[in-house]
Amino acid sequence: MFGLRKKKEIKEICSLNKETIKTISSELGIPEEKVPMIAEKLTNDEQFIDAIARKINFGVVRRALVGAMAAGAFVATASPALARMTITDQYIQLDDKKYYLPIAPYSAIVYIDGGKVKAEDWKGKIISEGEAGVDDAKVIQSALDIGGRIVLGKGEFIVNKTLLVKSYTIIEGLGWDETKLKAADGLNDKMIKNYNHGSDYVYRVVIKDLLIDGNKENQSLEIGNNVIDLRIPVDCKIENVKVINAPDSSIVIDSYYAGGLIAKSNMLINCYSYDSADYGFYILGENTTLLHCHIKGGYGFAIKGATGYNKLFGCLAKDCGHHGLYAEATESVDIIGCSFISNSRWGIALNGCSQFRIIGGEILNNNQDTSASYGGIYLYNSVRNKIIGVRVEDTQDTPTQDVGIKEGGSSDNNIIAYCTVRNNKTEQIVIVGANTIIRRNIGYLTENSGVATFSGDGSTTDFLIGDHGLAVTDPSKIVVKVTPISSDAIDASPCIGYVDPNDNAKIRVKFASAPASGTDNVKIIWEAQVV
Repeated sequence: MFGLRKKKEIKEICSLNKETIKTISSELGIPEEKVPMIAEKLTNDEQFIDAIARKINFGVVRRALVGAMAAGAFVATASPALARMTITDQYIQLDDKKYYLPIAPYSAIVYIDGGKVKAEDWKGKIISEGEAGVDDAKVIQSALDIGGRIVLGKGEFIVNKTLLVKSYTIIEGLGWDETKLKAADGLNDKMIKNYNHGSDYVYRVVIKDLLIDGNKENQSLEIGNNVIDLRIPVDCKIENVKVINAPDSSIVIDSYYAGGLIAKSNMLINCYSYDSADYGFYILGENTTLLHCHIKGGYGFAIKGATGYNKLFGCLAKDCGHHGLYAEATESVDIIGCSFISNSRWGIALNGCSQFRIIGGEILNNNQDTSASYGGIYLYNSVRNKIIGVRVEDTQDTPTQDVGIKEGGSSDNNIIAYCTVRNNKTEQIVIVGANTIIRRNIGYLTENSGVATFSGDGSTTDFLIGDHGLAVTDPSKIVVKVTPISSDAIDASPCIGYVDPNDNAKIRVKFASAPASGTDNVKIIWEAQVV
């Protein structure tokens, strides 16, 4: 891989001059007068040049190593005799003083070299190798067993056996366009999981900058064949990972509640799931944060049995074959600025949940499976939840989102306020809870007011105000208040407002006595409110 041409390029990086000598001296902490001596030694040390070439190839050492490499061109300069010099992969020793070299910022690196897949440790020593496309998982596992920061190089690695990761390990690719893991045909198992899976905690695992293909077309679609499955993780992070074609769920954060072992304080950042056979992201734990995570296809987000303080910020579920987000027996979740668009069933469905805060974001054009009556947000047997400032709307020429926001079962004590809920197919908001509060929503008016003016005739005491404009027409749920403001209206008061018994969409006012005759001489302020 690293031939004569590479070594020649290293030796010719720069010429010896005062400025270069000064730079190398400063970078490595070596006296200027001793730099030329080291240069001559390094020029003839092929093993050292090999190690440098390998590291430069993977872009892991920058200015200091470049400076050291440049010494390869320094042989033209005369130098005084050197008493004693030792060169290792960690330091250069001149006389009795050691000058430590920069080291690779990883524990191990796995890369494809022609038809070979290789794993090297930070010193450039081969720790495992095999046939590319056949032995990839074995070689990657040898690196993971070291722990620390494991870098996966450019190319596609075929995973034919589950990769096991232990605590305090980082698995890092070079980005979606550079590093890809693909499940081998017939893997029929998880692709990445932690050691002691389900029996003990795993701490501070990081998985980042990868494209992972679950290859579901060539797997048995069995429950549990998740792509990334961390069981009882604590302080773990999955970042910039795109998962496609998962044969079950794309990413799972799970707990073992029966044993009292709970996943805690984990993060998913900028993760994507496309066309999974089941959920895109499945969360069962506490203090899990999902930031800018997107799902397209599959079964959306799932939060089940979690005991609290999970958060979703700026997430998206679109075109999912089920609900955009489904939560069951869960409490204390924040869903902030998220969008759930064109999913087959509900945009968000809560079953037996409490203390959710759904704030901002959009719930649009759901219930694409028009065989049933799904809609925007459904609260079933769910209490003490808040839906604030959310846009719940159908923007299609032919609406499919049947109901905007709906309570069902024993739901109660919820708050729905400052939302835009309109253009849904049949109804905008449906509640069953006697104590649920609905206030200040666009498209579902629960408060209205105005000024009404009448002409008294000296005998009439009851006047029609007009339409109250509220979303509700049940007289038992509407309170009407009237305040007289003209002198003739005040003189005829007290007065009361009420829903017209002959037309519940209208309201009336009745005075204690008939206002005096006149033109537009009776004025009141009216307020109508759903209670």
